[in-house]
Amino acid sequence: MSITAGTAVAVAGCTGSDSRGTATETGTPQRATPSQSQGNATVAASSLVTDSSSVNSLTSPVQPSVSGQPFATLSVRYDDGFNLSGIEGEEVTIYVGEQLGAAQTATVSDATVSDDGNTVTFTLAESITLSENQQVVVEYGGVEMPGRPGEYAVTVTINDTASETGTVTVEETVVEITSTFERTIEGWRVQGDAQGSSSFPNYLEEGGNPGGHLEAVDDVEGGVWYWAAPAQFVGEKSAYAGGELSFDLYQSTRSSQFNAQDVIIEGPETSLSYDVGGTETHPDTDWTSYSVPLEVADGWTTGSTSGEAATEAQFESVLADLQGLAIRGEYVTGADTGYLDNPTLVPPGE
Repeated sequence: MSITAGTAVAVAGCTGSDSRGTATETGTPQRATPSQSQGNATVAASSLVTDSSSVNSLTSPVQPSVSGQPFATLSVRYDDGFNLSGIEGEEVTIYVGEQLGAAQTATVSDATVSDDGNTVTFTLAESITLSENQQVVVEYGGVEMPGRPGEYAVTVTINDTASETGTVTVEETVVEITSTFERTIEGWRVQGDAQGSSSFPNYLEEGGNPGGHLEAVDDVEGGVWYWAAPAQFVGEKSAYAGGELSFDLYQSTRSSQFNAQDVIIEGPETSLSYDVGGTETHPDTDWTSYSVPLEVADGWTTGSTSGEAATEAQFESVLADLQGLAIRGEYVTGADTGYLDNPTLVPPGE
């Protein structure tokens, strides 16, 4: 789903600078601040730690200026300090769609890196006509993170004309990973029988816990639908063993409740699932907060349905290469609507 940029050395007691920012008089780099103000795009990374390789997920609304045009190119520019030379076109996924309606997958024919590794331009193999009520979600690996913590600006441009900006935060140590949905769906999608076969949830600006949040409508076609996490919640997550996954949910009704696994995490060979409890533990019709331990504990079993109790070795294997994280969104036998806010991976000791 690299090449590291060179760095000039600042001598202690003198003033120096490098491509990652300005050094202090003691030679310690200051935290980065974004070169542009935050726009309507969101950017997230599978690793938030300096000098690491990461899968990035970018979400941006389609602007009116390109509505009605064929989707031909998408360019992503990062602040200095990143290196995008490791991006491979065949490993890029681009989704285009309305929040409620079928999402289309765009085929990338070429990925070109320029600006000393700070910019990548994706050329699409087939045209998709854009509409201003659509979102574009892009996922790509091979991004080398800067060696300096802070916030960095990212600019996404569609068809060389319409641009939006977002920021990505880089840290020196493992920190909480969270989605607060203040601007967009932040790469989250829906899997299962909801949203009219679309993978895109609805984005609501108000009514969350607090602020923006996500909504998905059940198709009532059978099965259980889930909230599917984006790139920053997956990848190498061993550092979160012993921590927790927290999130807020509510549902449109508590009638006709049924039981199913509430959280599913998937590794390359094993999937584990967690059952919070019986119907009395289900979300209310206002915000209900949950905390799921990221360690072997009562409730964790093998498979996507209840199986044998999970072992510590299985848990370590899944977190070492976490390939999927899903939070249950459907609790009603029949029509219902589910809502999500504040999904957060919390490292141990927080």
